[in-house]
Amino acid sequence: MLQLASSLLSDPEIATLKKLQDKLDALSLFEKKTKKAKLLWDAKGSPTYKSTFSGIKANLMSLTVYVETCNYCEHNEATDIEHIYPKSFFPEKTFVWDNYLLACKICNTTYKLDQCLVVSGSGQTIRVNRGHQAPFPQLAFINPRIEDPNQFLYMNTLTWKFDLLANLNPVDIAKAKGTIEILQLNTRSLLTKARKDNAVYIFERLDKLQRILAATDFDEIKQIISPYNHLDISKPLAEMKTNLKASFLADIHKKAHPSVWYWIRKISSKTEPKWIEIFAKFPELVLG
Repeated sequence: MLQLASSLLSDPEIATLKKLQDKLDALSLFEKKTKKAKLLWDAKGSPTYKSTFSGIKANLMSLTVYVETCNYCEHNEATDIEHIYPKSFFPEKTFVWDNYLLACKICNTTYKLDQCLVVSGSGQTIRVNRGHQAPFPQLAFINPRIEDPNQFLYMNTLTWKFDLLANLNPVDIAKAKGTIEILQLNTRSLLTKARKDNAVYIFERLDKLQRILAATDFDEIKQIISPYNHLDISKPLAEMKTNLKASFLADIHKKAHPSVWYWIRKISSKTEPKWIEIFAKFPELVLG
């Protein structure tokens, strides 16, 4: 998981969200609020609200960690407007812009769905069952709209699972553990395998790229990238290398899990011999 960029809604979209949230805030009983929240949310596709929520979804799409990529698992297509604070437990956040992100249906409806963990100020975590009001206002879950997950978790580049950073306070420990637990980020074998496969892919692309940059003529480059050898040799060799470097790095960013690429640059580039050697050719990619 990575933190999302910030963005603003248009004035009409802000006004519509406020109008809808005001309807919920006018109710005093939790049960009535949650029922009303569901009814109003389900109406977002109606002619009255369709344009507003189409604009909101388009805005959220521009904030994804990569084009149309789920902000939770970083593996599947982002299709759903997801409430980070679930509306069935926090109806007061149903129409709050900073409570939205785009997630895949698997993360949204299979894993997160009705799960709600909250944490007290002392770090006590409580699971809340559907139909019950949360006893604490703080969710035991990282909000990547306003928080940086990399301040809570790091990816272990030996296991390709997320581990907690050291020296977290009790509340942040609860958030980190809750995020891993609810989304099953470390137990979904598809995700851990994909992360490992992405790391192999990144290494192979960087290795090929460093050989391209070291090549002394066009023929040598053709041999390296064969069978994709449709090169425009009308341009100088140096310019071709520059263009290929940009293309290779864009390809890595596109096909790799964003967190895999981030933590390889952050940790592996300084701690693992094979990565240290490859990043010696690309020191500008190493993260401090």
